Amino acid sequence: MRESIERWEEMLKKASGREAFVIKHALIEMRKDQYVIKNSYRRPIIFTRLTRSGPYSMPLLWDEWIEYNDNGDATIKYSGLSFCDSKVCSEIMQVYPALKNRS
Repeated sequence: MRESIERWEEMLKKASGREAFVIKHALIEMRKDQYVIKNSYRRPIIFTRLTRSGPYSMPLLWDEWIEYNDNGDATIKYSGLSFCDSKVCSEIMQVYPALKNRS
């Protein structure tokens, strides 16, 4: 493929007019094919993490995730903003019309 591209590039130097136009477009298509062939031999990239942030440390025991109140009801512990918290969801729903009108 490289050899044929080099030959066509040499012919392009000597060509003019319509012939040069056709050779340029043929070269473009040949280079596209060259990249397709090249990429077919590469291994696919497999991501090990979903985000670029630092490694996420999972608690070793379920007790680190679950918190029990006096009645024995279990709630999940979380840090930061979570849609599991009903207070967060209600606040978002209250300001949603204003946020929607801003955009």
